[in-house]
Amino acid sequence: MLERFTFYIKHSFNDLRVNGQRTLFALLCIAAGVAAIVSLQTLGIMIEDTLTGSLRETNRSDIRINAFPDFDEDINTARRESDDLVEGNLNQGELHFTPTGLDTIETWVADNYDGEFRMTYQQAGSNGFDGLSLSIPAKNADKNFILPFAIDGQNYPLFGEVRSEDDQPLSEILKNPTDIVLSRNVADDLGAEIGDVVRISGTEQEFTVNGIVPTDTEGGLDNILAGILGYYYLDLKAVPFFEGLEPRTTT
Repeated sequence: MLERFTFYIKHSFNDLRVNGQRTLFALLCIAAGVAAIVSLQTLGIMIEDTLTGSLRETNRSDIRINAFPDFDEDINTARRESDDLVEGNLNQGELHFTPTGLDTIETWVADNYDGEFRMTYQQAGSNGFDGLSLSIPAKNADKNFILPFAIDGQNYPLFGEVRSEDDQPLSEILKNPTDIVLSRNVADDLGAEIGDVVRISGTEQEFTVNGIVPTDTEGGLDNILAGILGYYYLDLKAVPFFEGLEPRTTT
């Protein structure tokens, strides 16, 4: 029995040596298959959470307003009519409200629904690659292609709650313009800890890590990239540090 087992082992190693390319291809196929199964399982969980969870909490509000024209509206006409309200590249999907646009929305809401609505803001990065890269110089660590969210830290979200891993709400950890909150996957990639000084592409201002939130806080079916790439929160008071960032509104 032992001799037969030894023969099988030697034969297997010899086959691996002679057919190295086939072995490597087989291993790659196995790895791809496992990755596909894991991805499908993750997608299934995300879909289930979205369908069974609260729509208000998923949307972070009752109504979300985005700076995009209707699908059946002529793009050029819509762009001319909204020059004072929005700015950015419509063809690249980078439109956002101007301060005039935000004032117009707030005035309309106040005139028609005085006291019945609360508003808050969320802005994903724009203006090229500004805000899409983080680094911690003291640790010689950097990470690219991260989703930035500039929010109203005292009121976001209107429904649901965002809490850090040490159970602190955003309103407590985003008090200063230079505070930053990282998702867990970004913190792991950077080796970041509370108190670390972070640099963000697009500005010379330094930020201090004041909180870390679970990755799935923003990562869901409606925001898959946030779960895959990672993200961070800044308060709206940090927007002046960057060029080309303006908030989008959710109510």
